[in-house]
Amino acid sequence: MNKSIFCAILLLATWFHSPLFPENKVDPDLLTIAESSGFTRTSLYRDVISLVHRFQIRSERVRLIRIATSTEGRPIPMVVVSREGVSTPAEMRMTGKSAVLINANIHAGEVEGKEASLMLIRDLILDPLPDVLDHQILLVIPIFNPDGNEKLGKNRGDKGPELAGIRANGQNLDLNRDFLKLLLYCLSPGGRLFFCTDFTDYAEEV
Repeated sequence: MNKSIFCAILLLATWFHSPLFPENKVDPDLLTIAESSGFTRTSLYRDVISLVHRFQIRSERVRLIRIATSTEGRPIPMVVVSREGVSTPAEMRMTGKSAVLINANIHAGEVEGKEASLMLIRDLILDPLPDVLDHQILLVIPIFNPDGNEKLGKNRGDKGPELAGIRANGQNLDLNRDFLKLLLYCLSPGGRLFFCTDFTDYAEEV
């Protein structure tokens, strides 16, 4: 299946399985900040990490990996979700499965991907969707731009949360799909680990 189509199906499935629908009850301890606030607030960095830790406690399918350190010193997390509970590229290769990468919160003011990716992880460990993890492994970066995420302000002109982060990262780079800028990030002290070592191994499988 085309990976773009697969990702779209995953997001739609997350919507219909989410607590927005009354028949789908979720432990309040596993709700995102967006859900628990009635979608008036968005998750801070500490909220994201704390929630993923709770996911990891609940399920052997979840592994939390640090793939980089941001310019301002925050570890950038990647969540590996699989039936096998893999945590390394070597273990992933041994499964023979494809990997699907979901990279969220590139623009930290655009919070929807961050919140939706956390909801997706939760739904897969609580009530796994049919066949989703049978043939692929999910690599989810829920908060790629943690520095921009923490710079809260009235940065949105829509009906989203009143306070949200900014587009740029800690180096004032707009990381949105511009991989020339990402290469500059690679050359920085904070970004070197992400693009030049650890993540390269995972990226070969995506």
